[in-house]
Amino acid sequence: MSLNDHELATVAGTIAAAALGFNMTGRKPSDLYKAIAERLADAGLLQSPEVAADHERLRARTLYLADYEGASDGPTLWTTEAEATAWCDGYARSEARGRSWDWLADGAAVQMVWVREVDDAALAEGPGRVTPLVAGQAGGER
Repeated sequence: MSLNDHELATVAGTIAAAALGFNMTGRKPSDLYKAIAERLADAGLLQSPEVAADHERLRARTLYLADYEGASDGPTLWTTEAEATAWCDGYARSEARGRSWDWLADGAAVQMVWVREVDDAALAEGPGRVTPLVAGQAGGER
């Protein structure tokens, strides 16, 4: 996690206030460190590695948008690419009429394609598409 200039100034100001208000006479440096940590925690600027990891997992959560042309209940969101493609596969099975299909990468997404059964050569784009959506990343890093 990186901090912007304003956030760094806030942290630095909090540390400075704790250090300036601390009397070192007869005390160990670790007492100062504890006072700074308490001041940071009181200001809401400190969190445990476990809490930070939980926040990072939530911030970078990927969902998969499954879309199948003509599906009455779509598009739908799934937590894994496998679930999303399986949802599309269910529709493909019902309309394949002997045709085979595969999934090919198309940038970050995967696109369903109708293929020849003997050699898996792509014949035509199919009606299914799965696109990853990363929550918390709209507009990029700041």
